[in-house]
Amino acid sequence: MTGIEGGGSNGFGILTASSGTITTATHGGNISLTANSMAIGAVVSTKTDGTTTLRPYATGTQIDIGSGSDPIGGPLSFSDAEIDLITTGTLITGDANSGDINISAAISFPAATNVQLRSGGDITFNQHFNTGGGTLLLAPGNTPAAVKPVFNGTDATASTVSFASDLAIVINGTTAGDGTGATYTQLTVVGAVNLTGVDLILSGSHVPNGVQTFTIVDNDGTDAIIGIFNGLAEGATIANVLGSGLNATISYVGGTGNDVVLTVCPDPWLPSST
Repeated sequence: MTGIEGGGSNGFGILTASSGTITTATHGGNISLTANSMAIGAVVSTKTDGTTTLRPYATGTQIDIGSGSDPIGGPLSFSDAEIDLITTGTLITGDANSGDINISAAISFPAATNVQLRSGGDITFNQHFNTGGGTLLLAPGNTPAAVKPVFNGTDATASTVSFASDLAIVINGTTAGDGTGATYTQLTVVGAVNLTGVDLILSGSHVPNGVQTFTIVDNDGTDAIIGIFNGLAEGATIANVLGSGLNATISYVGGTGNDVVLTVCPDPWLPSST
């Protein structure tokens, strides 16, 4: 279903209200909704093996997950209450032509749902995203687009969080936080984390000195980190980290035993690769 916006305050591309249910739950099939603005006020549902796709109509339209304002022309916005009305096996939000995705308010699915966030730009965590027990695939656009965890708290709760592109970590200080002031960003996950095929992108104004550690992936519980960042095996060296003249090593069994930790070494003459 594709919706083209009209004029006026209720000129949404797609508007469902009251008994305006969209469902394939009886006979099966997937649902695809395409519009720059959607106001979801009634149930959207498939069978448990079905897929629901929500994506913008116009290339480059941003997606705001958490906002309930549904502005005409975008960003395409969904509140937690709207998402609660969607019952499906897999929910795909966005595609490779979509603009940046911003998680602006806490989202919690009422039932386990496999979720894919797809964008031609960045995917930014400003709040907590909970799939209710389903998987979470983060697929930002090509470099320099990346997943950017800037929320000072748990970014994602899912059975497994995986990636289809880069993870960007900003290091402006030695305290974990949102990357502002003298803090650094970290991906904080409740559930398993799969780093297979992911490039680690480091930036920031902090100049490490001496021995310093940065927990860049904080993984709860006892789930082991699955896979490694591209080109960075356990114990590998990152040369001249943040332009400091010092090297850092990476560990996937750091912190409580299942966190990804960078340790800056005081000796700049460590090997540049392993």
